[in-house]
Amino acid sequence: MKPWPTPVPEHVRARRLPLRGEDTALIRPYALADDTLEFGIIRERRTAAVLATLGVDYPYEYAGNHFEALAALTAAGVTV
Repeated sequence: MKPWPTPVPEHVRARRLPLRGEDTALIRPYALADDTLEFGIIRERRTAAVLATLGVDYPYEYAGNHFEALAALTAAGVTV
C-alpha cells in the first residue's frame, strides 16, 4: 500500500497525542449540549410525529413556537 500523497490534517494527528491536564478543558466542547439543544422540543415533536402516524392528533406547545402565526396565515388563505 502506498501512503496518501497529501499530509495528514492537524486534527487527525492530535488524536494520537496523549492528553495533558494543562492543555485540555475540564469539559469537552462537544459535551456542552445544554446551551445548543433543547431536548424537550425534540421529544415533543417526536411524540407528535409518532402519534400522527397512528392517526392521533397530539397538540403540543413549547416556548417560541410559531403555531399561532401559522394558523392565522392559514386562516387568511396564505400558503407558506
